[in-house]
Amino acid sequence: ASFAPFAGRRPAHLRGAGGALAQRTMAAMSASWMPVVGNAATLIAFSTSAVLSSRVSPGSDHAVFALAPVLLLLHEDAVVFTSLLGAQRYAPPLSAVVASLCLSAVAHTLRGPVTAATALRGASRWPWVARNFAALLAATPNASCAANYLWTGARVSGVTLAVLGPLNALAAAVTDVHSVRLLAGVSLATGAWQFFMQRSVRIAGMRCL
Repeated sequence: ASFAPFAGRRPAHLRGAGGALAQRTMAAMSASWMPVVGNAATLIAFSTSAVLSSRVSPGSDHAVFALAPVLLLLHEDAVVFTSLLGAQRYAPPLSAVVASLCLSAVAHTLRGPVTAATALRGASRWPWVARNFAALLAATPNASCAANYLWTGARVSGVTLAVLGPLNALAAAVTDVHSVRLLAGVSLATGAWQFFMQRSVRIAGMRCL
């Protein structure tokens, strides 16, 4: 038997009730635009900070870890984030980290070998590019599953998580791109978190029965 994760969520019949009530209250006060403006300001602040960080420190992959928590300021609104409750609030920061590291990894990989040593490993740059792209693909699924779990509550079987976990270690071992190694570490950590979270939710559900 499987149980939907609690992770701070309300029962299904109450889910979104608080947010809907708050939106109706603000609409009655002609203030329903305030959450939209706040979310827009949050997204602009994050985007501007990311651009400035890339200009000040080109090629740095660590800045996103300091900037992503800004997205915790996102709130329910009537336009984009119509449901942003409990654990869902942590999905945007994690998604931003994963997306940033993926984009950085793709950019670094397409540039080809960055040192003479890596350039001499093959007759052309394409084996190097293919190997690092394969490492990127192997390092992505765990973090993507965790972000989806936070947003939708969709469970992933323990067997799947156990199979995907070692791929992160393999990706970190074979890649020459720093952002792929960081993404593999994030994926390994989030995969372990999701496994134990799902297990604890299942145990709690069985105790309730």
